Amino acid sequence: MVGTYPPGQKPEIERGDPAQLAAAKDRVAAVGLPEDYPVGGSLAELWGKAI
Repeated sequence: MVGTYPPGQKPEIERGDPAQLAAAKDRVAAVGLPEDYPVGGSLAELWGKAI
């Protein structure tokens, strides 16, 4: 997974350890949706359809 980080957030590197998969999925699910896509447009609207 590749991402960018807003101010105040730091990257977390996962090495593919199967024992850590559930915890990693929980952390990803807890990330809030950004209001806008950096290139333009509303991600909340697009992602809301997928959730």
